This record gives sequence, C-alpha cells and structure tokens, in this order.
Amino acid sequence: RLGEGQVLAVNGPPGTGKTTLLQSVVAHLWVDAALAGGDCPLIVVASTNVKAVENVLESFAKISAETGHRRWHPYGRGFGLFLASESRQTGHPVCTGKSHPFEEFETPEMLAAAERHYLDCAAMHFRRRGDGVGTVVHDLHAELKALAARLDTLVAARHTLFHALGQDVDDGAVASYRALLATLNEELTRCREQLAQLRARLDESEQAADAALRAYEARRDDIMQAEKAWAAYLADASIWLDLFSFVPAVRRRRMARDRQVLMAHPLTADLQHRADGVPGHFHTLKKEALQRKNDTVAELLALKGELARQGDEVKQEMARAETERARITSAFAAWRDVAGDDPELLDASLANLNEHLDRKVRAHMFAVADWYWSGQWILEVRHRIRSGIKDTKGRSKLEAKYRRFAKLAPCLVS
Repeated sequence: RLGEGQVLAVNGPPGTGKTTLLQSVVAHLWVDAALAGGDCPLIVVASTNVKAVENVLESFAKISAETGHRRWHPYGRGFGLFLASESRQTGHPVCTGKSHPFEEFETPEMLAAAERHYLDCAAMHFRRRGDGVGTVVHDLHAELKALAARLDTLVAARHTLFHALGQDVDDGAVASYRALLATLNEELTRCREQLAQLRARLDESEQAADAALRAYEARRDDIMQAEKAWAAYLADASIWLDLFSFVPAVRRRRMARDRQVLMAHPLTADLQHRADGVPGHFHTLKKEALQRKNDTVAELLALKGELARQGDEVKQEMARAETERARITSAFAAWRDVAGDDPELLDASLANLNEHLDRKVRAHMFAVADWYWSGQWILEVRHRIRSGIKDTKGRSKLEAKYRRFAKLAPCLVS
C-alpha cells in the first residue's frame, strides 16, 4: 500500500493493462471499505486527456456486461460517474453542479420501487423472503467477510504448498505435486528393493553361519572318531610288538601295521607311523578346524554388521521419503480442501494464482460489495427523505453527497 502523500507511476503503451490496473485498484478500495463497514470511499480519476477519461468511463460501464454481474439496484449505467460541466457532451452518466443521474431514484416512489427490486434480488440470493434492507446488508457484510477469509486462506494454503513442493512459480499445483509424489514413490520403491536385497543377503549369511557351524561340528566329530580309532588300535596292539620293537623285523612289522591303520582314515593318511606324532596331529587338526570356524563366523558377523548398517541407512532414507511424502500430501490435501474441485484453481501456479483468484473469488467479492453498497444507498436515501435532508454546497455536505453517489458508481472521473 502507498503511504500518505506517496505516488505510484505506471507507464506503458496501449493494451498493457493500465486501465485494468485502475479497475482493480478501485474495486479493491471499494471492497475493503465494505469489509471495514465504514464510509464509502471517494475515489477520483482525474486526467487532462479527454480520451483517457472516456476510456476509464467506458471500462467501468462494461463491467456488468463483461462479467455477467447482476446489480440489485435499478440504476444500470455502470460503475463510473463523469464529474463534468453542463456543456460536456458524452454518452456516459454525468454529474454536474445542477444534476446527477441518481435524482430519479431519490424520490419516495422510486425509492420504494428500488427497495422492492433490491429485496426481490436478495430473496433469490439468500433463498428466503421477509428480510428488511438492514438485515440483507448485515448478511451481505457477513458473506463478504467470509469471502475475504476464504481469499486469505487460499493464498496462505497455496504459498504453503509452494514451499512444501519446492516448485517453480510457474508450475501448476497438481502437476508439481504429482511429479514430486512420483519421485518420492520411486525412491521408496528403490529403498524397499534395497531392503529386500539386504534381507536376502542377511539370510544367506545366517545360512552360511549355520553351515560353518555344522561343518565344524562334522569335522570335529571326524577328528574325534579318527582319534578314537587310533586309540582303540593302540589299545588292541600286542604288547610284544612294543617290547621287541628294537628288533628291526618287529619294528618294521609294527610300522606296517601303524601305516595300515593310519591310511584307513583320510585324516591320518599322510602319516607313516606313530613316530610321526599322531597325538599332535590330532591336536593340530582340532585347532585348525576351530580356527576355520572362528574365522568364518567372524567374517559373517562383520558382513551382518555391514548389512545392518546399510539397512539402517536405507531405512533412514525411507523414513525421510515417507515423512516428505506425508508432508506434501498433507499440504496438498489442505490446498484441495480450500480450493475445492475447481480444476483450474486447484492446478493454479503461484505466478497465475492472482488471475484465478480475480475470477473465482474477487469478482464475487466485488459483486457482494456492490449489493452491500446498494443496500447502504437505500438506507441512506430513505433516511434523507424521512428527515428532509437536502444537498448543499458546504464541504461536508458535498463530501457526503459524493460518497452517496460512490455507493452506486465508485469511480468518479474528471
């Protein structure tokens, strides 16, 4: 908003929207004043260029025809009023020092007709009859406030969605939401596939650990069986072979029998006889088997730890993606709740949001403000007729007169 005494310069060639901007400013001030429930604003468009004056009046004369807006007051000459001299020739409504276009409606008869027309329109709008003008004005003010609240809610929700999606200002809401949702769903699918692969590898490592333990137990049993077989052989051997082993022939026989027994088992097949350290051999075999088991288990434990770490990282990625998906889904749901099922508004980008709001909300607000000010005009003119109040040339009286005119024609042009 401009501060007191500030000026905004708007320059541009024909067709760039200067007059449209002017319409928006007048409409905004008119609606804001209705929302505030105070006096009707005095808005004057002044120019030394007759063509510019005519353009403004023409644009305000065509609002109802272009928007389909239906006024609740029988006055139908547009929303602009030309403040001109008596000699000015123009097809637009003119207010001079001696006459104005609203005179015909400020008689008791015409006011009564205007009031009947107004209440008939209100009955169609609110789908009820029997209300007075004051009640209608009160209800229209409440409707206008509800529309203003909806406008604020729409703007806030769209900005919230914009920040939630991290989109470009030119991207549509629905398209951006679907694109980001698809990306997050793809990421979640990838994470689930990674977790499935990690679980499969974890299962494989568990099976490998079980296999290693079974292999160790089988190896240990084989060693113990070979050791028992050797011990049984020694126990059954003839003591005479041991006593006379110093005799070469006896020693060779004992060695041959040792060799025969040792070769009978794969674990001792490499040994020649008892002098090769059979007990130590069995001890070494047991130690090696235990070491292989421990090494395998250690490797598998390390692998399980790495898989668990990778699984935790993937789960964290999933949690982040799910949180992000929940956040954007919530933001879009909030936007859908306020935008409704209107596809154009629902998919509005931040860049063209105002354009949609102008057509979907602000145009309705302007219409309600028009009906509101028309009701205020009826109430004021009724009071003037009953009280015998006349227009005079004093400053306060002139200002009151022009504010009364502005309730039907908010853009005063000179």
